[in-house]
Amino acid sequence: MKKNIQKLHLKAKLVLSVSILIACTVLVQSFLSYRSLDQAYTTIAESTNENLDTLIKTEVESIIDVLNANYERYKSGEISEAQAMTNAKKIVRNTRYENGNGKAGYFWADQADGKCAVHMNRSYENQMRINNKDSKGNYYIRNLIAAGNKGGGFTGFWFTKPGKVGEFQKRAYTEKFKPYGWYISTGNYQEDMTPLIQEKLTQCNKEKSKAMAILVISSIAIALLGVLFIVSMANSITKPLKLVTKRLDLLSKGDLHSPVPKINSQDETGELARTTTATIDMLHKSIEDITMHLSDMSKGDFSGDVTYDYVQDFKPIGAAIRQILQSLGSTVTSINAAAEEVSANSEQVSGGAQELADGANRQAASIQELSATISEISTDVSKNAESAQLASDISTKVGEVLRSGNDKMKQMLNAMDEINGTSEKIENIIKTINDIAFQTNILALNAAVEAARAGEAGRGFSVVADEVRRLAAKSAQAAKNTTALIDESRTAVGNGSKIAADTADTINSIINDSAKSISLIENIAVASEKQSIAVRQVTEGINNISSVVQSNSAAVEESAATSEKLSEQAKVMKGLMTRFRVRAQN
Repeated sequence: MKKNIQKLHLKAKLVLSVSILIACTVLVQSFLSYRSLDQAYTTIAESTNENLDTLIKTEVESIIDVLNANYERYKSGEISEAQAMTNAKKIVRNTRYENGNGKAGYFWADQADGKCAVHMNRSYENQMRINNKDSKGNYYIRNLIAAGNKGGGFTGFWFTKPGKVGEFQKRAYTEKFKPYGWYISTGNYQEDMTPLIQEKLTQCNKEKSKAMAILVISSIAIALLGVLFIVSMANSITKPLKLVTKRLDLLSKGDLHSPVPKINSQDETGELARTTTATIDMLHKSIEDITMHLSDMSKGDFSGDVTYDYVQDFKPIGAAIRQILQSLGSTVTSINAAAEEVSANSEQVSGGAQELADGANRQAASIQELSATISEISTDVSKNAESAQLASDISTKVGEVLRSGNDKMKQMLNAMDEINGTSEKIENIIKTINDIAFQTNILALNAAVEAARAGEAGRGFSVVADEVRRLAAKSAQAAKNTTALIDESRTAVGNGSKIAADTADTINSIINDSAKSISLIENIAVASEKQSIAVRQVTEGINNISSVVQSNSAAVEESAATSEKLSEQAKVMKGLMTRFRVRAQN
């Protein structure tokens, strides 16, 4: 947005800025006027509603006066207390008043505990209504009693309406009748009161709308007139500025001859035109003087001097031209002397350069031979480094294989230990089997003895005892055989464990020796790599030296050739210097 505004012309900026100012002024004035009209409308509406509140307040005060008069009759002995109470209830229950809309208003009375004392609708009398709420959740009986305790007050709530279904908004006034502790209330329904003030509010609203329309139309007219006026003023300001700007644009393109437009006004635009004319004249004269001196210098004439009077910030230009003339004149004189000296010394430089070129060529040949030798050494060292690295990798792999074999040997020794332990457990089981066979044999013998004692009746039992004894003998023999086998297994496992342990020790020794070998090979590989890097660096250094020597040789040869050309050019320069004219030097 800011960039778009910056692109606008001065006229557009003036019109836009003043238009915005006028628009803001009109908007603020319209807003303030609207607020004033709205406040007036609100004041009228509140005043009208206050008149309705005054009506119900006056009616409550009037009926309390009537109740006071009835109570004074009781106090004077004119009527009894019961008669006074009966009269008071009739007064509250039957009294009506015109509420302004053609409908009659009524009264009711509540006690401090919320009990309804008197009501037009007798079904409400003697009801405890202290906790009654309307459809909006208001404890309207409590609010009525609270307003009465304050010496009288207004309360808004929602309540049923005779002849209609539902609850309707109502505004009541309550005041306390102290002799009986009654809170006398009356009220009006909002929908009955609205028609009384609607006509007045509608008329006020029409007046407000009319005033706003007049305000808007007048504001628009003022804004349009203001815009037209500022456009006219902008034209009177920007038109001369455009003419001067066009001339300055021609000046920026190098035009110093076109005339400046005449502006007869005595304001800033006329002053700008006159200043522009003076500026262009001064620039024209300054550039003419600069052109003259540059033309003389282009012809080789440095003998002139600056006579034009440059003003203000242009004075350094005159001083610079004067300095250029003096400096170039002095420089040309010095060049002439130097040309003569260069011509005399160039032949000596040429001879020395030729001798230097011969020495550089011999040095380059020696460097090339040294570079070839270093390259062969670098190749051999690189091969040694690669072989050492390969040997290191192979040794590392062998070490890993040996370590893996050692781990497997340890696992085999652990398995043999487990077999040994299991053999001991089996021996214990076989001992138990032997004990069982022994006991079974004894039982079989006892059974045979008892069968013999039983005679014929125990013959079958004797046969069973014999079979049991033979079975026990077989079990004992099998246990004995198993024991022999286990002993042999334990002997074989012991021999295998010893052999495995010896093998493990041998592998450990091999691993340790391999580790030392790997370390030595790695050290050899690292040293070979360092040697290879050092040889490469030496090779690179020799190559750089060779390159520099070759460059120096070429440069010396070129220098010799250049010295010969320089001698020739010095002679040419000496002839050219005769074209320049300079002022005599003090």
